[in-house]
Amino acid sequence: MITDTFEATFSAIIRPAHEGDLVALEWFGQFTHDRAIIEHTYLQQQRDEALILVAEVQGFPSGQVWLDLTRKRDTSIGIIWAFRVIDCLQGLGIGARLIAAAEAVFVARGFATSELEVDVENTRARNLYSRLGYTPARVQSGPYLALCKSLIAADVGPEGSRPPSDSGAPCATPRYAPTFA
Repeated sequence: MITDTFEATFSAIIRPAHEGDLVALEWFGQFTHDRAIIEHTYLQQQRDEALILVAEVQGFPSGQVWLDLTRKRDTSIGIIWAFRVIDCLQGLGIGARLIAAAEAVFVARGFATSELEVDVENTRARNLYSRLGYTPARVQSGPYLALCKSLIAADVGPEGSRPPSDSGAPCATPRYAPTFA
């Protein structure tokens, strides 16, 4: 049996989704059941109500983050409501870069806060969001935890990080302090 271990590098570009991405956003059938949602969100993007950002690797949208630009606009909150990186590329920084790009879009459009929900069972995602500065926003019914991050005076850098001394305004006052295992 022959084995060969080697390292490979890749380039990724983060850009808005285009019509040619729609079928590929189903990820080889993994999200075919979401086809109507993908198409509807792309139409919202055409009306500047939503934005789908993709991380393209080797011509394929290997990561995606969906932004709702209207639901909480009156309270200056931009919503990240779908975020994923294809399994084999997780843990390589693509997700952090997508979140940073989403935050940059929110800042450019005048939003003060970024908000998202995460499945309470998804420890890996919760840890990523915590590392990127997201904190509990409110008690959420069901299996999801609402998290937010103030974008006021935020250093939204390439890794989506903020300096520990950040004095930006809190995004919300949490009603409780969950413990992450």
